[in-house]
Amino acid sequence: NATERCRVVLYTVQLDPHLEFLPLEKGRKKTTGICAIAFVNDESPFYRTRTTSKNEEPQWTLIPIIVTDATKQRQQQAVINQSTLSTVLKISPRNFFAPSISYALFTEMHSAPPLDIVNALTKEMNVPAQPPRNKWRRRKDGTKYKKALPAQPHR
Repeated sequence: NATERCRVVLYTVQLDPHLEFLPLEKGRKKTTGICAIAFVNDESPFYRTRTTSKNEEPQWTLIPIIVTDATKQRQQQAVINQSTLSTVLKISPRNFFAPSISYALFTEMHSAPPLDIVNALTKEMNVPAQPPRNKWRRRKDGTKYKKALPAQPHR
């Protein structure tokens, strides 16, 4: 399975048969445990060139999807199948990835967010909410005063 060693999956569905490029930016910080999965049309130039050449890191892990039909009568059905497949991948990603995945993040952009940003966002999801800090206090006589608060704790 392509996602067994992943903690987070960033995935996209790009079934355009003319897709030539799908950028993926690593970012400035080191990221581990994040996999980038792209479900692509098996007839797209992007898929055909990526399977025959080696590119520099980072890379999408490509999963080819057969979406075209040979006959014109079935072409409309192929378009419906593309839409259905895209919807199924968005609604139930757990059925397509390893059970060890903590987060599956879908992106429909032509440029995915940098992997270090994805890493930071998923780490923030595990931080418990901080209670609101009350800077106004009441004295014994009932008057309000503003109390100086220490800096916000690092999250």
